[in-house]
Amino acid sequence: MAFVLLVSPVADAQLYRGQKLVEGWKAYKIMLAPKPLKSPVLVQRMANYVGYVAGVYDANYDIFALPTDVTVDQICNAVGKYLDEHPEEWHELAVSLVLRGLTAMELQQVPARKEETIFIR
Repeated sequence: MAFVLLVSPVADAQLYRGQKLVEGWKAYKIMLAPKPLKSPVLVQRMANYVGYVAGVYDANYDIFALPTDVTVDQICNAVGKYLDEHPEEWHELAVSLVLRGLTAMELQQVPARKEETIFIR
């Protein structure tokens, strides 16, 4: 009897680094351009980015004071903006960068919570 073992290339969130997240963010921007370059690699990178960012948000939504109608596009853009502004952090864990991007989004939308917010480092 033969067994097939399927292994995900990113089996653990702690193995996903910021550089991979940046690749996905760049693909996301290209794919949403007025005349996007259609490439299977870009589509995959964009899908990985959106899925990862949305998954981190879904797993931690209760720690953020964001509107209940926040969209995936809004959180992806907020995280991407954080990535663009902090290239020196791209070597860090992707989960930390997503949480920092969401924290920055929260601070822009809810300035009164600045004293309460704990930054993840």
